[in-house]
Amino acid sequence: MTCTENSFLEKTTMPILAGLNLQVHSDDPVNDPVNEGVNEGVNEGVTGYALNERQRWFLQQLQLGHRVSPDEIAQYWKKSVATVERDIAGLRKQNLIEFVGAPKTGHYRIKPQQVEG
Repeated sequence: MTCTENSFLEKTTMPILAGLNLQVHSDDPVNDPVNEGVNEGVNEGVTGYALNERQRWFLQQLQLGHRVSPDEIAQYWKKSVATVERDIAGLRKQNLIEFVGAPKTGHYRIKPQQVEG
């Protein structure tokens, strides 16, 4: 943060926050995950889609020939199934994976890349 930005923040927020004992930490375990999610969402629209660690792991499992369900991924990463499904939807949106087979017995696989020519 530049000196000018810091002065601006002091002038605009200090009167409002007077009397509060607030501490700001750059490694805040509560706000960092929220901020990272928001920032990734904003940056994704600007810079293209970046794969997160879970998505890279899932692609690696598929490359190794493993069939991993959303429930298994959620359990492994200790995340909700909804979060895993969003991760999978992102991979599908990027045309990296596809679902093959029936809804109950099918599985995901790495999508074959079509060669233009």
